[in-house]
Amino acid sequence: MITISNADKILRSVYLDAVAEEIKENTSPFISRLEETSEYLAGKEINAPCRIGINGGIGCTGETGTLPMAGNPTYLNLKAGLCNIYGNVELSDKVIRMGQGAPSSVVNVLNHEMDNLLKSAKFNMRRMLFQPGSGVLATIDNHTTTSSTVLSIDNTKNLVEGMIIDINGSTGPLTTGHTVTNVNKADGTVTITPATTATTVGNTLTVQGSFNNEIFGLPYLFDSTISHMYGNVRRNIAYAQPSSYTVSAVTNDSIQEVLDHIEENYGSAPNLIIASYDMRRKYLEYMRTNSLNIDHKEIEAGFSSITYNGIPLYVEKFAPDNSVFFVNTDDFKLVQLDDWRWLESNNGSILNPVANKPAYYATLVKYCNLICLRPMAQAKMTYVAPVADDSND
Repeated sequence: MITISNADKILRSVYLDAVAEEIKENTSPFISRLEETSEYLAGKEINAPCRIGINGGIGCTGETGTLPMAGNPTYLNLKAGLCNIYGNVELSDKVIRMGQGAPSSVVNVLNHEMDNLLKSAKFNMRRMLFQPGSGVLATIDNHTTTSSTVLSIDNTKNLVEGMIIDINGSTGPLTTGHTVTNVNKADGTVTITPATTATTVGNTLTVQGSFNNEIFGLPYLFDSTISHMYGNVRRNIAYAQPSSYTVSAVTNDSIQEVLDHIEENYGSAPNLIIASYDMRRKYLEYMRTNSLNIDHKEIEAGFSSITYNGIPLYVEKFAPDNSVFFVNTDDFKLVQLDDWRWLESNNGSILNPVANKPAYYATLVKYCNLICLRPMAQAKMTYVAPVADDSND
């Protein structure tokens, strides 16, 4: 017989480890390579050292000369807050009561609800790691084709049916609780319910409650419009900034230039190249045009990619268009208070009554953020189409 107590135990003992492992190992190669640690936690904040340069206490003197002065390594203090990631599962009282006679029916419902929660968690964890922390999924961009339920937006990449979103002005939410019912990638629109009047061009869409509350993904390192980087004024730490390149073609030479710069200046090499779909197509076209061999390899269990000189060149669905990231995943840490856990009430229960509804809910939670210990050893390449020569010479 299934009771609230039994369902609570099933969620705790059966599903939790499976959910954590599935998100870690089967979401993307980047996530599976991230070290999860609590090493750099100081209260509710992440504090991590970034070593700059070398120890200066070395020198050559004459036989009776003065010994060199002792030098101390220089460190930049990197700070970031922990993001609060939540996911809810809801079971009706009717379903629980059905389980008292047919336990398999409740197990099937639990499996269905957990599968939906897992898909949502994987989608959003993967998405957040390729956004700068603002939570912005898209921006309303064309008021003439926008109605109260159909919004014209600049990018549909980060949206999927079923999402519950807020619509924000420059400082925060203007209206909340809108469900995405259709994403039309062909015409760049999204349909929502209920309707909204907050349709001004420039308003942004975020996952519910997520405005400026998300993980510092890879683009955070390269976004010059963000004045601070890990608690430091960005313009004051040019020596710690990652490298950015603009190219008009994706070739072996353009890729090698980035790799050479990192190796020459920082003594390390990226172990993962992450490209948007359009950049992979440009590179594959270059390889075919020049009749060059394209190598493939399995990079993680269940993931394969093409390679450049043995380095996986992996395509990521959430990578910004026209972008390639060169990363050494050993430099990144997913700093967390703990792994995925169920939020417990004061009496230790996972399933709790929903206020004013004949239902129970359980909340999955993770407190974490992504931090890069060596930002300067990472790089980004951006493709800009060459300007056509209109001269009549």
